[in-house]
Parts: sequence; structure tokens; C-alpha cells
Amino acid sequence: MHTQTTLETLPFSWYFDPEILEREKQTVFSISNTYIGARPMAPRHGSYYTLPRFGNGKLLLNNHDEVQLFSNICPHRGMLLAEGSGQIGKSLVCPMHRWSFGLDGQLIGAPHYPEKPCVSIKEEGLQSWNGLLFTGPRNTAEDLAPVNESFNLDVSHYQLGYYLQEEQDLNWKIPIEVYLDNYHIPYVHPGLNLFTQPSDWMEATGDYQDDWLVYQAVGANPAFEKNKGSEVYQAFQNRILQVNNGELPPYGIVLALYFPNTIIEWWPFMLVVTTFTPITPEKSTMVREYYFDAAITAKDPGYAALARQAFDESQAQDDVLHQGIQAGRKQGYLQHPDRNSGYPVYQNPTEDCVKGFHQRLMQLMYGLEME
Repeated sequence: MHTQTTLETLPFSWYFDPEILEREKQTVFSISNTYIGARPMAPRHGSYYTLPRFGNGKLLLNNHDEVQLFSNICPHRGMLLAEGSGQIGKSLVCPMHRWSFGLDGQLIGAPHYPEKPCVSIKEEGLQSWNGLLFTGPRNTAEDLAPVNESFNLDVSHYQLGYYLQEEQDLNWKIPIEVYLDNYHIPYVHPGLNLFTQPSDWMEATGDYQDDWLVYQAVGANPAFEKNKGSEVYQAFQNRILQVNNGELPPYGIVLALYFPNTIIEWWPFMLVVTTFTPITPEKSTMVREYYFDAAITAKDPGYAALARQAFDESQAQDDVLHQGIQAGRKQGYLQHPDRNSGYPVYQNPTEDCVKGFHQRLMQLMYGLEME
């Protein structure tokens, strides 16, 4: 389909062509790890969490402090075994015929069968990194090790506060590009810009990028007690100072992309994980999970709501960009299907990570290099 040996930036067709999406699935997603959830979803022995991102067909189950990933489908007649989340005793019991399965997935009992069938519910191997759970062919701990060199960001002791899942009329790459773009921060996010050290965005301070990881640590604004850009952020910053004994947090935000589509953000006493998974070239499933430091929310029960309000204010501003870019590129594609989707020069250093993301896709999908 593509005979070029070089590209200036991604063509419009890469956001709308079904054949491109199939190529992405074969060459990008098939070799990448998949984010599943986090340890706080099943924090204690016997606790479970069914996963809406997989149509509730999978669940996390804690067996003696080890969180495992199982199919949530009874192997007898295909009934879902569990709903939502909760705590069980010694077994998962199918609501239909009362087949029961131990916390290790093995069949315990099948009523009225003269001999117990030799079946179990399927388990998938999990990798854990700082309390986050993944499946896939790569070694997550090695891929994300550079983050650990600078920060201790384990969220095993956090609590799940909010879960959001929705279909969005977007190509999955567009929100990833916006996330990696520092250039727009002062123009679109007045509250976020003054929550952090503004120069860190424009100078790309602390940027790190390789084939599987992009991350940046953005410092807290030294004038943290004031935020003229947003009343929501002002309230959030005041609350951070209260729960942190008047001290600035050690960072404003640590932002990471685990290639290709897992966005991980550490805010003071809050972790947010967002994924965009393609359904069609113009439709994606967005899943977002908000986790909070249990000690802080015990001390201040209102902290989680304020933190989410600040995050969501900036996210709503990005959502406007997502829709505008999707609509603009759609018209560009209809008018000029083979042209590039944007200006070929990337601003240095604020768009360097966007350039790296595009370059990585070009290499994996077609062995192309950027001009």
C-alpha cells in the first residue's frame, strides 16, 4: 500500500483507512503489552473485580495476596460467573448450575455429576509494576524501569475512586498525540499551566523517550498558593497544601505513555490511568481509572473529589482539541486523502515526543523513516 521509504508526518489516511487500522493491530498492538487494571481493584484475599473494559468477561481475583487474572466465563455453559466487584469466601459459584471454582480457578464441585469434570476457568499471566497490572509479550518492569530511577510511585496501597468507560468518535492516535504535545499547554490549560512550573512544559524539562516509554516530570509551581487561571485548581492546590502540612508536593505531575496507548499520570496523592483502544478507524473505547492515596483520603474525605475536578477540567479542554482535530483531519482526508495530516516541522522541544510517537509507528508498520 505504501511504497515510500520516508514520510514527513503521518498521512491523513492513517486516521481513516480500515486497512491501516488492521496493520496497526498486526504490527503495533500485537507486540505490545495491554493494561489490565491495578492491584487496588482486588486489594485483599477473596476480593474480586470484573473488568468492564473486556465486557466483564475477565476478572481480577486476589488469592492469598496474589492478584490473578481469570476468565469470568463458566466453562460449562458460558454464563458469567460474577458481577461488579466484591468479596467471596472460598469459591466463585456459577449462578446457573452452581458449579463452583476455587480461588485458584480449579473446579471444586459440579452438582449431580457422578464424577467431577476436569475443567477450570482460564487464567492469564499478569505482570505487576508498581501496583499496575499488564499482560503481553514484553517485560513491563524493564520497559518502565527508567521511571523508577527517579520516583517511588508504587500505588499498591491506593484505592480505586472512580472508573469511567465510554466510546468516543476518535481515532485512537489523536488523544495520544495531544497528550504528548507540550506546545498547547499555555494556550489551552490556564489552570494546569499554573498548577505546574510553566517553563517545564516549554523547555520539556525531564523528558525521557525510548521505543516503549515516554515520560516527563513537571514540577509544582513555586507560587503554589495562587492560581489565577482556574478557581478549580486554586481550591485543589489549597487542599494539597493542607494535607501535605503546608509543603509543596515533590512534583506537579509525572506523565508517562507506555507505548502505544496506556497513559499513566501521577498527581499529588492521585494516579490516573487512561487507555484508548481502537474499535474502528474513527471510534475508540476510552477507559479511565482514578486511584487515591488511602491515607490522604482517610485524613480528608473530600480530597478525591477536588483532585478529580481539577483533572477533569483540563481533560475537558483536551476533549475539545480531540474533536476539533478529528473533524479537521476528516475534512482534510476527504479533500486530499494522500496528503500529510499536519505541518511536517515539529516544534523543538515541545513537540519532540509527538514526533517520536509518529516515528515509532512508521518504523513498526512499514519500516519507514521520517524525513
